[in-house]
Amino acid sequence: MCGIAGVISFQKKPFSILKKMTDLVDYRGPDDYGYMCYDITERECETGKGISPDYLFNIGLGHRRLSIIDLSEKGCQPIKSPDGQYWIIYNGEVYNYIELRENLKKEGSTFSTDTDTEVILNAYMKYGAECFNLFNGMWALAIFDLNKMEMVLSRDRFGIKPLYYYYDSNTFLFSSEIKQLLVYPAINRNIDKGLLNDYLGFGKIENPGGSTLFEHIKALQPSYSMKIKITGDRLRYESKRFYNIKIDSTLTSSNEGTLSEQFMELFKDSIKLRLRSDVEIGSCISGGMDSTSIASLASEQLHAENNRFRGVNFFYKGKTYDEREYVRLFAHEQNTEISYVTFSIEEMKNQIEKIIWHQDMPFVSTSIFAQWSVFRKAKEIGLKVMLDGQGADELFGGDDPFFYSYFLELLGTKNYKRLTNELFFYFLYHRHFKLFFSTLWNEIKKDRIKGQKSSYSVPEGITGRFNRDCYSHLTYGNLESLLRYEDRNSMSHSIETRLPFLDFRIVNFIMSLSSSLKIKGGYTKHILRNCMINKLPDKIRMRQNKMGFTAPMNSFIKRLIKDDNELSYEIKTLNNSTFLSCQRQWRLVCYVLWKRAFKPTGI
Repeated sequence: MCGIAGVISFQKKPFSILKKMTDLVDYRGPDDYGYMCYDITERECETGKGISPDYLFNIGLGHRRLSIIDLSEKGCQPIKSPDGQYWIIYNGEVYNYIELRENLKKEGSTFSTDTDTEVILNAYMKYGAECFNLFNGMWALAIFDLNKMEMVLSRDRFGIKPLYYYYDSNTFLFSSEIKQLLVYPAINRNIDKGLLNDYLGFGKIENPGGSTLFEHIKALQPSYSMKIKITGDRLRYESKRFYNIKIDSTLTSSNEGTLSEQFMELFKDSIKLRLRSDVEIGSCISGGMDSTSIASLASEQLHAENNRFRGVNFFYKGKTYDEREYVRLFAHEQNTEISYVTFSIEEMKNQIEKIIWHQDMPFVSTSIFAQWSVFRKAKEIGLKVMLDGQGADELFGGDDPFFYSYFLELLGTKNYKRLTNELFFYFLYHRHFKLFFSTLWNEIKKDRIKGQKSSYSVPEGITGRFNRDCYSHLTYGNLESLLRYEDRNSMSHSIETRLPFLDFRIVNFIMSLSSSLKIKGGYTKHILRNCMINKLPDKIRMRQNKMGFTAPMNSFIKRLIKDDNELSYEIKTLNNSTFLSCQRQWRLVCYVLWKRAFKPTGI
């Protein structure tokens, strides 16, 4: 887990630019750093840590390292091939690197380190861009081919690791975070007004096109690779998708018991792979089923190897934001050590500008503070890798709105018997009568409003409204925002997070199942709950009121506005409405504070 930066330009750039881009995110990799700079005219390469700030180059790679696998100096990046043709910088983890390395050895590849980075490089040398389909993990990487004068970028299937870029007629820059690109003087900070309106109005800021709030800065989309070719006096680039969800139609003929067993094997193996590390691993534990399911299986595996397993939980005063009752129950049954963390409104106020700076873009909820505090605590107790349950809600349809998709699906297929049965259990357990009918009506209206229908393509084999909505949330919904929050919050404290539910094998499997295996008897995540029988206390396994990491919003907004006259004035200037929802008011507050930090233009 690291921070990367790169420059490709016909006009020679001073090394100081690349160094600034890399040093700016030293928290992403406090353990080591390295550079490679190449002069096209002189055909010479400068590497190491002592490059002069005035050194001029055309191709540059910069890396900050967080040492997780192979802690020796051999793991320092950039790493080059034995013949010096290929160079790689890489942020992430490819968990199946051991198996890949053995296969590559059989085909003649040699290795001088125990890193997964060298495995990735050798896989690319052997298979080209097709190698990305072999990786099980998370990554954002760049590989430079000195002979062909081309750079290949790649981002993992679901966008767990970030990768941004800027392009003009003769310069291409890329980095782990947006702020690194803003170091380059030629980049104007014109704001994308359309995306800003989406954020202020609807809380939507990431989008399928890769736009950011800065007009000229884009995100490489998840599941894509990009090739930048230096030809003549121009830079040309093209991007290509290397992965889409693959549906196994044969699974529909299997019974529930068999499918549950198959899922459990995949789930256990996903966690087993993500326990590969040369440093201690812990887990975020909210008290809900997702995080405790992961923690249960992880602790079981680690305890079997006589390794300890620790978790971190956040709580805030008052029952609304406190899940310690469930966490303590889990810890007692699993013999797991739990550290607890909280904060005050005053602390939130003092940390808000720092957190916004780390996030790069505004966010929609104060839950960010809770997650930030969890990772801060993890660092304090010496953890360097954390497991988390991100992605489960999108994959299994775990939130209330998915119920409405399922009901409409049953209505559309005229499965009235099952619809009646599911409605009965829904109202029995949830009792959200008013909310139910208002939300259901909104879902129906979406289908009738021009332009509201989904514009994305759904892979062949994904059928039914429920599964299509799950696919939408996994690929075009809020997951990318949630992953950005997680990446920035964890990396700001030099911590790597691993997400077992986003193993592509699990995603392919779950998306191949019928909706009835995900919602059943008034409960979401049916197959997961089924698999965790005898693994989790029923009080946790069958919870319907999970909170996750949450924090008070209304009281925090009031405190911020009260103590900051300038902020109060700007909010009033931006909004002349007397009545404004708490969520919308927070978006205004967050935008104003983000604007202070990043100073966009063209507003």
